[in-house]
This record gives sequence, C-alpha cells and structure tokens, in this order.
Amino acid sequence: MAIPKIVFQSVKFDKKIYYTRYITTPKNGDVTVSYQSFEDVLIANDSYVSEKAQAIDDDIFYYVDDNAFFSMNDKDLAILVDKEVA
Repeated sequence: MAIPKIVFQSVKFDKKIYYTRYITTPKNGDVTVSYQSFEDVLIANDSYVSEKAQAIDDDIFYYVDDNAFFSMNDKDLAILVDKEVA
C-alpha cells in the first residue's frame, strides 16, 4: 500500500496562523483535515463566528484531536480519518 501524501497548509484567521493537512486516504480520497481546537475557534455556541470562519470550515473535511494532528505520521492520520468518518 502506498503511503498517503501529506501537504501542510497554513490558514490565517483572527491574526493567528492555524494549520491544515491535505491528505489522500484510501476510502475518502483527497481531503483537508485540521485539529479540534481550530474548529473551536471557528465555531462558538453552535454557530460560525464570522462568514470567513464558515468559508474556512467549508474547506475542511474533518477535524481530529490536536495531538493526533501534530504527532501522527502520514499513514496513521489517513487511517484515523477513514476510521472515524466511516
């Protein structure tokens, strides 16, 4: 099995830099994922904090635990996303 490709991207929101990862997963194909604390910045009280926040969120397929996002290798992150989304 080929190791999924990973591309890190940065997103500037509310004067801070956050990160996303563009991954290719076996089941879901090419997706953008990010981490839970970034989602918490974009959405408060079950509502987007701004239109820009919604636009950013619309481009993110799934949010994972912060630790998993920053510590998992490429292959394991892709497997985690497929498992959690299934």
